[in-house]
Amino acid sequence: MTGKEFTEHRHVIQNGFSNSSTGSHVPRVIAVTSGKGGVGKSNIVLNLAIALGKLGKKVLIMDTNLGLSNIDILSGLCPKYSFSHLFTGDKSIEDILVDGPGNVQILPAHAGPGSLRELTADRKLFLLGLFDDWRPEFDIFLIDTAPGISGEVLYFTTAASEKMIVITPEPTSISDAATLIKILHTDWAEKHFRILVNKVANDSEGMDAFLTLSKILDQSVGFLSLDYLGSVPFDPKIPDAVRLQKPLILAYPETPASCNFLELCEKLLEASMPPQNGGIRFFWKKFLNI
Repeated sequence: MTGKEFTEHRHVIQNGFSNSSTGSHVPRVIAVTSGKGGVGKSNIVLNLAIALGKLGKKVLIMDTNLGLSNIDILSGLCPKYSFSHLFTGDKSIEDILVDGPGNVQILPAHAGPGSLRELTADRKLFLLGLFDDWRPEFDIFLIDTAPGISGEVLYFTTAASEKMIVITPEPTSISDAATLIKILHTDWAEKHFRILVNKVANDSEGMDAFLTLSKILDQSVGFLSLDYLGSVPFDPKIPDAVRLQKPLILAYPETPASCNFLELCEKLLEASMPPQNGGIRFFWKKFLNI
């Protein structure tokens, strides 16, 4: 890979997709992740995407939980092709895109035998090449990562220009999110994170969880920018929506959680994008040995 090619690939992954010579549209790329499973992250991603669509944005969800996909299940979809088919060379990105609920489009992951549980350096470069050639017209690109601190999670989270961490008020969720943020900061020099608190009893509980996370990080990490995006209340209708395989915001649009999704999206769209940092340089050195 030449120095020029490396620079172009780094630009693609940090900013979403490269501009063509005529200046193609570059979407906001937001990774949504969590320190632990069970916080409702995929539900958050799906409902935020639909809420953004209601506000006039064209949204693409990329499900990167390569071993245990959730977005298609929550949407009631049975995709014929998935993310893994890109590596065979038989399918293009357009071939595997599926129309999701609420005019959202989805790049599905693949679950079950033969699913991809790690991305080799060659496959990472192959993906970057595909995305470099692609000229999507999306406004928002949401990356739904797997939970935890695996190489896949760190790869996709570092790649995105914006990072959203989903937590709940549970101490284990807060602690695990702090660990994830510490790793992203220490190993990749990431400094800017948005925090969304799910399954709260009220707004005060969401703010308390955020302040607890902030205090943990203040005591153990250097400068960080933690922005409190807001909270989503616990909603007894969410399990019903999951059983229906229909997003909450479409199945039960009047519930408190559904209303909160629209408010959160308005706040997200009003927020300024964080300045670009050097985290991607550390990512390349770690994963591609460049």
